[in-house]
Amino acid sequence: MHVLWQNILRTVMAGTDRHPIPNQVLNALGLETSEEATATALRAMPAAHLLRRAAAPIGSISGAAWPPCPTDDRPFCSPAAVQPLVAMLRYNAYPEVLPEYFELLHQRGLQLPPEFIPEALNQLARKKQFTPAIRAALGPIGIWLAGQNPAWTDLGKLALPDNENLEDLQADWQAGVLDLAQYDGQLETPDSDLVQMLLKGDYWWPKPLLHHLLEYPLRNEYPRHWSPPKHLLRLLQRAALRCRPADIFDVAPPDSDWPYSWHSALVQFRGVVQFRQKMWSAFE
Repeated sequence: MHVLWQNILRTVMAGTDRHPIPNQVLNALGLETSEEATATALRAMPAAHLLRRAAAPIGSISGAAWPPCPTDDRPFCSPAAVQPLVAMLRYNAYPEVLPEYFELLHQRGLQLPPEFIPEALNQLARKKQFTPAIRAALGPIGIWLAGQNPAWTDLGKLALPDNENLEDLQADWQAGVLDLAQYDGQLETPDSDLVQMLLKGDYWWPKPLLHHLLEYPLRNEYPRHWSPPKHLLRLLQRAALRCRPADIFDVAPPDSDWPYSWHSALVQFRGVVQFRQKMWSAFE
């Protein structure tokens, strides 16, 4: 096959009038000769190229063969539940919400359609967002795939989530932050116990604390040109991810009475919460 390909290639480049394609070669390729030798040779090239590719030796893979992919008996999530994931993976819509998506998937005992798992693994590895809940949500198929790519292997090293005492830990954490919030000045200091607990804790924020933070500039009568400190903006970003969306619905949208910078931050805050609410509804 290699010789045939080389002969046809030389014929096309050197001149078909002097070196036409032999009839036996045309017959082997299933082609008919024409009056123009050049046209005949050009028609023969694609067919010869395909035969050359088909006749090429198959490469071998060194090393041990991959283990077979395990099965996952969990039901698939609905197409509506896939839409928020597609928005985050392909359109960069609120990518910070991605870990919570897999928490919902895990809590409801659902699995992701396998065709979305590689794309999700790429995004999670790039953002360094692997968590125990994500490992549990991706299940045996996700762990199997993660073992085939060095960039994904961190997922397989995580332990499965321990939810046995989660409600007790949640209650203790909420009681602790509400107790600290009663003391004046806790939100003003970046290094205060309250601020550090809010930034590092992975539990749901209690509703009174959310309102306490959202109404901070109005409660302190700051003027419209007031610029909030960075740690307050970080708290607001954190609150958008750790609040229950239903706890925000009775908070009026920001209007012109709010300080400019805080108003802009509240608009972004509500955007994240509204996206999360739609995501939660898709799993119901």
